Amino acid sequence: MRYLNILKKIEIEEKRREKLRLKLYKSSFLYKSKKYSYLASIVSVLISIIFLLCIHCLNYEPNSKLYIVPFLILIFSYASMTFCVALDIYSNKKKIISHTLLPFCNSINSNVKTSYIMDNKYFKELLQLDLQVLEIGKIELKNERSFLEKRIGCIVGSLDKLGILPGVLSTMAILSTSGGFNWVSGIAYAYIILMLISFTFYPMIMRYNRMIELTELVIQFKNEQLK
Repeated sequence: MRYLNILKKIEIEEKRREKLRLKLYKSSFLYKSKKYSYLASIVSVLISIIFLLCIHCLNYEPNSKLYIVPFLILIFSYASMTFCVALDIYSNKKKIISHTLLPFCNSINSNVKTSYIMDNKYFKELLQLDLQVLEIGKIELKNERSFLEKRIGCIVGSLDKLGILPGVLSTMAILSTSGGFNWVSGIAYAYIILMLISFTFYPMIMRYNRMIELTELVIQFKNEQLK
């Protein structure tokens, strides 16, 4: 259990540092706009689905103009997600400008520095554990990561390779054909829901990968000490 507790402590301390860093940013207009845009995207998807189901249950004609309304709401959802990305770019414009001048340096400061400090700090604690504990822990982490990847693959598929474009194109195709509920509309709705789900699962997989690599490094170090 000590091995698992150390891994949990790494994430807890990283989150604590992140909260301190974002404490001032959370009170800013940009953070609130980004937060509300993300919420608006989720709410608009739900409203669009409810509206579409109501129209379908009331037996309106497939070519009825009312079918356009839920898809316009869906367009707003995609626009909200795009607005979130635009706000994120704007809020980090100074970093982006400096990133073009010193891309590697800024990438390390933004994405690597905190993880490096945490891994280096808890590396010593992991070294105190028995080799058997580390090997079993690595096996369990790999099994859970594999199981999680299978579950995500069943739900999301290769969404990370396709991006947002297929969902936007399918929604625009519906509007160009005067709405109606068909397989294209199913893609439009399913795609944005899958995107929202993927935002939760992908960081978890990256966390598993990092903890497995850290454990393998500790095991390698201990094996070299035993030689």
